[in-house]
Amino acid sequence: MIRRSWREEFDSHIQDCVDELLALGYTQAAARTEAQRRFGNQANMAQQLAAIHPWLGLWADWIVFGIILFSIVPLYGINYLAAATLLGVISEQMIVWWWGGAIMTVTIVLLTWQIRLTPLTQRFSIITSFSLAFLIAISVTLILDINNFETIIYNGGWSIVAMVVLQLVWPKLGLRYKYVLVITLAAALVLFAWREQGALEQWFFPHCLYLIDTHPEAAPNASCTQVSWFTPALVLMYLLVTAALIVMVRSIVRLWNNGAYLYRKIVTTASVVLLPILPLFFFGVNSAGALDVVVWKRNIYSAYVDILGRRPEQKDYEFYAATRSYQHMSTVRAVLYDSTERRLKITLLFQNILQRNPTIEELQRYSDSVLTIKEITQDIQGLE
Repeated sequence: MIRRSWREEFDSHIQDCVDELLALGYTQAAARTEAQRRFGNQANMAQQLAAIHPWLGLWADWIVFGIILFSIVPLYGINYLAAATLLGVISEQMIVWWWGGAIMTVTIVLLTWQIRLTPLTQRFSIITSFSLAFLIAISVTLILDINNFETIIYNGGWSIVAMVVLQLVWPKLGLRYKYVLVITLAAALVLFAWREQGALEQWFFPHCLYLIDTHPEAAPNASCTQVSWFTPALVLMYLLVTAALIVMVRSIVRLWNNGAYLYRKIVTTASVVLLPILPLFFFGVNSAGALDVVVWKRNIYSAYVDILGRRPEQKDYEFYAATRSYQHMSTVRAVLYDSTERRLKITLLFQNILQRNPTIEELQRYSDSVLTIKEITQDIQGLE
């Protein structure tokens, strides 16, 4: 596989040189011949690289791919076996990061293949890349939260603005800057969809859009604005989706006619076909905030252990996910300090350690203090 990567790298450099020569007035055939002459003997270069890395050429790609794919397995194992512990909470957060990273990696790979198919000298490569990224972003958004259509609207507007700006500055950019900009901006669409309801989105549009006849599994929170399928803002989204699908169909046809690698043809075609299908089977994953609360679970876990002396239950996490009160952890901790459960816990500590109930003054003093349950236990043990 690494030998194939060398060939692809050689082809990429030769194509860059061909593009530069074409811009200078060379014919296609003359530019190809001159670029190959400048680059040198590819076979000799490949032999030299293989001699330097004999085992690497055979196993490196498989080792890297294996590590990436199977790194998720122990995380799921830890999360299953230690679900109620701090280690399980941390592993769950790492699983969410892994999926986000995996989606971004696949996006960048597919974008790179599209760019190599449509040379960067052609402005249509901008439209092709953003069309693919927009379709991926829509799929991600619907899978995470089927009602989060405002994110798709943001991405649609961002796609149009980014494409117009790139089209205007395209002639002034070098090949390397073109590649970096297209990949970065298109991948940002997918990142924006994955990070849904970020601070920037909430600043532009603080309310979520909720379809009136949506699935019951994706019930909205109180801040949602109900809309119909034919809301003008969604019509714009439909037009962009249609245009993106037309561009991608054209790109797939071009890929099968001109692409050199069968595995790229199969993977890219399967990806584009699956994009509109996957949301039908997986949707509303984050409609109740199940993913948003993951990054806060460690704080919630610490607060419960410190203040109440117990681990939070699943229903506690679900409550914070639905209410998003984890965004105000200082208030959450204050409520826990003032809770009846904390007083009952302190009372039980007195009964278990001193075989008596606390006095009103003792109960009030420990309840109002910022001491953790562990510190209160140690303090009561000192009263024996």
